[in-house]
Amino acid sequence: MAEKKVYDFKVETVKNKIVGALKKRQFESTVTDLVAATGLPTLQVQETIKAVADEYSGHMKVTDSGEILYYFPAGLHSRLHGFRPTMKRFLRRLGSTTAKVLSLLFKIWIMVMLIGYFVLFVALLVVAVLASIATSVAGGSSDNRRSRSDGLGGFMGFYFTTRVIQLFIELWLYSSLTRGDGPRRQRRPLHRSVFSYVFGEGDPNRDWEDTEKKAVIRYLQGNKGAITLEEFMTLTGLPPDDAQHRINRYLLEFGGEPSVTQEGTLYYRFVDLLKTRDLPSEPAIRSAPKRRLFAFSGNKPGTNRWITFFNSFNLLFGGYFLYYSLAVPVIQKGDGFAYLYLVAATLCSRFLGLNPHAVLPIALGVIPVAFSLLFFLIPLLRRGREKAHNEAIKKGNFLRRLYDRVLQNPLLVDPSKIEPGADDEAPTGWEGFRERSVKDFAAFKGADVDKAESGGYVYRFGELDREQRDLSRLRNSIDLSSFNLGKTIYDSGE
Repeated sequence: MAEKKVYDFKVETVKNKIVGALKKRQFESTVTDLVAATGLPTLQVQETIKAVADEYSGHMKVTDSGEILYYFPAGLHSRLHGFRPTMKRFLRRLGSTTAKVLSLLFKIWIMVMLIGYFVLFVALLVVAVLASIATSVAGGSSDNRRSRSDGLGGFMGFYFTTRVIQLFIELWLYSSLTRGDGPRRQRRPLHRSVFSYVFGEGDPNRDWEDTEKKAVIRYLQGNKGAITLEEFMTLTGLPPDDAQHRINRYLLEFGGEPSVTQEGTLYYRFVDLLKTRDLPSEPAIRSAPKRRLFAFSGNKPGTNRWITFFNSFNLLFGGYFLYYSLAVPVIQKGDGFAYLYLVAATLCSRFLGLNPHAVLPIALGVIPVAFSLLFFLIPLLRRGREKAHNEAIKKGNFLRRLYDRVLQNPLLVDPSKIEPGADDEAPTGWEGFRERSVKDFAAFKGADVDKAESGGYVYRFGELDREQRDLSRLRNSIDLSSFNLGKTIYDSGE
């Protein structure tokens, strides 16, 4: 029987053995400790410990002897397996699918209700005005004519009715939505404008994970495949713990390895990313795209005003019918404002054969009022949620700037001189957030604090400065020519 090769192994089996050994060793070990505790080959432990660190949110630190110590401050709780993670994934998929189905049905319902009730109310207005005119022309007592002229016919009149119809036609035909001084652009369908008003444009950073990975890879390839956790924080805007979790995943996905310089600096090297013909000739700067903020909608302000008008119109007339159906069971003689309700009640009774006192309160009152309130409530609640998201985005964007400023001059960090460069970097109360973030970073790196002449404090990150200089020497010692792909010696196409 052939001997099993050391690199031919089942990852899950090795992972379970490593996890068992870590539990016995109080959740921290070096690779050598794990080899001794499990009897596994060093190669298998070195390859699998990265997956363990990613799944169980592991951290790394360097001992006095220069060894890397893996430790798990939150214990060994898997993010991928077990009842809780499985249920989270199931509920997330179920919620996503349900949300898509309900969203589609709700969007169809919105269009039917918004446009349908608008058309219905306009039609009732037209019928009421025509009925008032016909009654006036046909004659009758002067008191009766005066009553009607003081009622809805006089109140609304031809002008208002025709203006309402004109506005509706303009919106439906997009004339008012697409008219402008410049060249005519492609028209946005009405239903998309309505959906954008209610639901927004979705997550503007839906492809952020790929964008971030590309930025980090460009930085690694421009800096000889070496990066520290602090540089990674500058690229991603993540605080230390979150940055450690994220870089664990990068180690697993891109074949990276934690390593230590001769001076004891922990860094992460990604040798495989240097095996390319496209290595930049100049060092890459610490820059990455910023996350974009959520916008209320992708519509023009004029479009949103029209949609607001539509729904306000439905809310107003729904409230009108609800009032005269419930609050005024017996309409007083001479109440001209009740004329529209009387016309609708007559149409409902004579042409539909239905009891108007049972139908109108629901069909023309409760339903349109409830829909119109919901139509306004959804964007309001969405904006509240998006405001919280925008605050988190602004904090992340600001942290990128803050960490970069610290790395630029670690020995003299004056928080008062670190300011947002744009609105998307300025969270609410950003001065306080800045002070807390600098203090947290100083505690993480063991910085010294001195009193400034201005009355505030300045920070001196001596250890960070040493690490940066140490890493610079390491990068200068790396010869990229050793990663040159060289000439083609075999081509399967020939």
